[in-house]
Order: sequence, then structure tokens, then C-alpha cells
Amino acid sequence: MQENQSSFTRPSMAALLTGLLDDVRTLIRQEYQLLKDEIATELGELKAAIVAFLAGLFLLTASALLFLLAVVHLLHEVAGLPLWASYGIFALLLLGGGLVALKIGSGTARTFNLVPTRTIHSLKEDTQWIKQQMRWSRT
Repeated sequence: MQENQSSFTRPSMAALLTGLLDDVRTLIRQEYQLLKDEIATELGELKAAIVAFLAGLFLLTASALLFLLAVVHLLHEVAGLPLWASYGIFALLLLGGGLVALKIGSGTARTFNLVPTRTIHSLKEDTQWIKQQMRWSRT
């Protein structure tokens, strides 16, 4: 029975602390990588949304201008309105449509969260784990 006790040796406090520090270093590297990946993903989504929003805004503006010209001249011919009145009517309509489009775009932009929530949550879990390991190494 003494042979079993002598073959089982408890690791030294220095070995435990060295192991714990190695684990903490690894954990910090992993958390840093998670942070970088999460921010890159969010920025990629933001970039795609901005490009789509600007392309849509450009195309809507161009089509609205062409439509405006066509309808203004149609009103001028059919209703006998002066060109200035026809332009004014459609300018107000386009202003209303543009305001609606900007409101929709700003609502979409509010959904982006540049705070790395998964990383923060993971760091909190890691802190708890480290505290538990420190308590364990003291006993």
C-alpha cells in the first residue's frame, strides 16, 4: 500500500501555477481571435448593407428623375399645366418617397451592433473558470 502512495505524487504549486498561466495565455489568444473574427463579421455585414443601400438609392434616384421628366411632360401635354407646376408636383412626391426610403435605411442601420457581445460573454465565463482554477490550486 505504501508503494501506491509513493508512486502518486501531487504536482508542485509551481507546476500548477505554470499550467494555469499557460491555460490563461491560450485562453487570451483564443478570446482575441474570437474578438477579431466577430468584429470582421460585423464590419463585413455593415459594408454589404451600405453598398446595397447606396446602390438602391442611386437607382431609385435615377429612375425617379426619368419618371419625373416623363410624367411632367405628360401632365404638361394632357392637363395643360405649366411645366413649372408639373415639376413642382412631382418634386414634392419624390421628396416624400425619398424620406420614406431614408427612414427604412436608418432602421436597417440600427440593427448593427459593433459591441462584440459573444466575446464579452465568453470572457466572463473564462474569468469564472480562472477563479475556480485559482481556488482549486490553493487546496
